[in-house]
Amino acid sequence: MKKVLIVLFALICASGLVFAADKAPAKQKASSNDDLSWMTSYNDPGKVNAYGSVGLYGYGLDASVAGEYILNKFNIGPVPLEWGLEGRGVMGFGSYSGYSSWVDWGIAPMATLHWGVNFGKPWRFDAYIGAGAGFYGTTGTYWSNGNGLGFASWDGVAWYFADKMALIAEGGYIGHTSSGGIGLKMNL
Repeated sequence: MKKVLIVLFALICASGLVFAADKAPAKQKASSNDDLSWMTSYNDPGKVNAYGSVGLYGYGLDASVAGEYILNKFNIGPVPLEWGLEGRGVMGFGSYSGYSSWVDWGIAPMATLHWGVNFGKPWRFDAYIGAGAGFYGTTGTYWSNGNGLGFASWDGVAWYFADKMALIAEGGYIGHTSSGGIGLKMNL
């Protein structure tokens, strides 16, 4: 086992030397296909974003709200990304044709990641994803354990029609409670 670890360590060091080799800068002008200036950032560190959306929920309506704090920016190569922390709440109002009504709910803290693109003034988009763990529950009796702790995931796309306001299409779930809809994002 010790020999295997030594060989693996040597291979990792050797690959680091190969990939760290200094490359001479290209003398020719990059083609327009290599220009990645359409990628951009819409969220600055220290800023707060507010989200709100509504949609159809199986046999009723749902609503989701969130507040997000952007912690930092970073690049992966030429791709600018931002990350932050978000608190999200969701409620689904269900009914079986008025005979039985219930409310499903979920709350979760999540880590978020953003990637923005700008194809000109009317075509500015921000894609975002979030993941975490949260609490969920129901006032209904359609499953035996109505409350619990579960995985939370949320994603969406924001279309900036103004400098600090965007139309969003988003969806996700917190435990057994899921939601999806259309709403607004505001960069505060």
